[in-house]
Amino acid sequence: MSMSISAKGTNLFNYFAIAQENKIVIPEYQRPYAWESDHVQILFEDLWNYNKEHLNNSKAPPYFLGCIVSYKNDKDEQEIIDGQQRLTTLFLLFRAILAAIENFPVDPDLEAIVRKIKSSIYKNRGVADTPDPKQPLIESKVINQTYNNVLSDILENGLLKTGATDPYSTNYSLLLKLVKEVACKDRDCFYEIVDSLLKKTIVLPITTDSEETALTIFMTMNDRGLQLTDADIFKANIYSQKSELERKTFIDHWKKLEERGMNCKLSLQSLFTYFMFYLKALNGDKKGTIEGVRKFYLADPEKRLYQEDLIPQLNKIIDLWNVIFYRKNLDGELWTKDIKILKSLDTLRSYPNEWWKYPVICFYLRHRNANDFESFFGLFLNRLIGVLTTRYLAYPNVNAVKPGVLKLNVAIMSNIHPIFESEEELEENYENNIAKPHDKLTQLMLKIRAYQSEAQTELLPEGWEVEHIFPQTWEPNYPMLRDKKEEIKEIIEHMGNKIPLEEALNIKASNGYFDSKKKIYRESKVAVARELATQRQSDWNLDQIAVQDYEFTKSFKQTIKTWKETYFASVANSTRHNEPNAEEMAQIAALKAKFGPDVFSK
Repeated sequence: MSMSISAKGTNLFNYFAIAQENKIVIPEYQRPYAWESDHVQILFEDLWNYNKEHLNNSKAPPYFLGCIVSYKNDKDEQEIIDGQQRLTTLFLLFRAILAAIENFPVDPDLEAIVRKIKSSIYKNRGVADTPDPKQPLIESKVINQTYNNVLSDILENGLLKTGATDPYSTNYSLLLKLVKEVACKDRDCFYEIVDSLLKKTIVLPITTDSEETALTIFMTMNDRGLQLTDADIFKANIYSQKSELERKTFIDHWKKLEERGMNCKLSLQSLFTYFMFYLKALNGDKKGTIEGVRKFYLADPEKRLYQEDLIPQLNKIIDLWNVIFYRKNLDGELWTKDIKILKSLDTLRSYPNEWWKYPVICFYLRHRNANDFESFFGLFLNRLIGVLTTRYLAYPNVNAVKPGVLKLNVAIMSNIHPIFESEEELEENYENNIAKPHDKLTQLMLKIRAYQSEAQTELLPEGWEVEHIFPQTWEPNYPMLRDKKEEIKEIIEHMGNKIPLEEALNIKASNGYFDSKKKIYRESKVAVARELATQRQSDWNLDQIAVQDYEFTKSFKQTIKTWKETYFASVANSTRHNEPNAEEMAQIAALKAKFGPDVFSK
């Protein structure tokens, strides 16, 4: 893709002359003007002192004020991507200079400097190119900025409203004070310093042919501070499509969305990313390549950004988030009180990567209004856990699940009983890894085991830790086993030696003997820990770990098998009431061949 970039240093006077043809605009997605008094004072003193010091030195280098990144929009306006804080402050400074000298004795020098400053602030009109105070060369369109009109009012008349505390008014007031002070001190050379400031202060405007290129340059140049996010761009795009009457409502809804996201630590950037997977699935897109979020939405904003249900759908994702991560109930949604569903969602929280989230979000957004949603959702979640876990056991990397998830997302759109990718080839690979899985799967697999206990009637306590029954630091208590050091180092990390346990109890249990740990396990809210405390033996050794490995593997395989068969039976039952298509018929035939016709007769 070709791009056009223009960058040439120029002084302030010439830069503002360009603005006569290409008005300076602070676009909607920019953050509000926010410079504090310290920033303003430092900039003013630097500019004034430098130009005063080098006033009669023609060989002195110019004062470099930095880069201004912009792109020219379809109205021939300069949309500022980087530099808005400095530019806005400069406009306030020059307006303060006009206000400070309006009562000075009239002479040719005064008239010349007033003309230059006015031409740097206002649009020239008429045959005589008279600067028009009602048309400043800069305009802020920043969304959520209550004080946009304050800037234009200050530039037009140079007056301050009594008691105003917004950044424009505060900084303009400070600049008035600073300018009047130097005007008194430097009366003889005041006009010359102002003229020098316009001529010897250099900026480097970087102008591009597109907003995307300008933003790329901005983000490349700025490794500090807050950068514009994709959500900022989307907000501006949507806002620009709204009528004046609709804009206030939109901003209110957007602010509430931001606040809700912040309250559950879910950024708008993440929200748009998750919703992108839903939109891709709706469109039947199974491609493994995931383009950038901004590129995706702006490629077809009519269908992806401007739809009326966008914010309601994003809010539903936040609702789902609050259930999964903050254990909240939703009014009118019975599934949020279903302990089996909540256990499954809590289990998925511990999956090693983000790819479990996409099908869960897709299923919820697509089918949440279906009759008996909780039954379908529970079956789907268990099947999802089984497929994702076995695949990661066999191939512990994100690429092992990515293609299957993208296909599943699409299948979810057309069926509340979506068919999962076959994992037959995985069985031999994953079974050998159950007792000693990849470290990233440990917590998830411990949750699967813990939640299979009928005595576990509530969710596991937040912040639980992995307890090693045979302690990791074992040598002080078992000196007789030192000749098996390497063997023990491996075995104590097996699943047969681990249980979930509250942090405080884990600290109490520490590296003690099993007999002393059992007393602590009895205090736990984790059922498998309490069950372990009922065992008769007073010691926990390598043989016990081997036995528990076998039991864990057997239980895990049976759980996965039960989830699969239950899901298939549900699929078969639903197809009896809905005529299956050719693809579904082929899948049913394959399932019958594997599991037998009995599964389909239940």
